[in-house]
Amino acid sequence: DRHLVKNWTIKKGQKVIIENNRSNIQILIEGVATQSAMQGEYLDVLNKSTGDVVKAWVKNSKKVSIFR
Repeated sequence: DRHLVKNWTIKKGQKVIIENNRSNIQILIEGVATQSAMQGEYLDVLNKSTGDVVKAWVKNSKKVSIFR
């Protein structure tokens, strides 16, 4: 295990799109990953417009979805 290198879907410091679906409205905002994560995992993302850190689920290498 110590000789293996993980292939992160999102790396710490990477710019991502934060997605939030409410009713029939889709909100997309820029963010920055505060940690590395693989697809299907949760991570904390810094919302660039508000400065808040939100917990999000990794959808792919560029997009995360807000955890509720």
